[in-house]
Amino acid sequence: MRVGGQRWGSDHLPVWSPSALTRLVFRVLILIFMTERYREAVMAKNTGEGHRVGSVKDRTQTEAPNGNEVKRNTDTGQFMDQKEDGKPFKGVAKEPDGRRK
Repeated sequence: MRVGGQRWGSDHLPVWSPSALTRLVFRVLILIFMTERYREAVMAKNTGEGHRVGSVKDRTQTEAPNGNEVKRNTDTGQFMDQKEDGKPFKGVAKEPDGRRK
């Protein structure tokens, strides 16, 4: 029996054809993929005007014993880079910071 363009089984649940189910799964996967790509694309963009929009993810900075700023990866805890001019990194959260891990 057809109701509203869908076939209905004996227990009144929609019966999906394999091709319709494949299309549905494909569309859901595309939406998930595009959402992840968009999330990555909007992270911390440089404006070219001396500042950054948004903060850099998974990074923090702290002052080293020599007075220079040191950038750290929050996932591994490994130090990544050190600035020699004494100025902080742009767009990187300072430690300790409640916004970052």
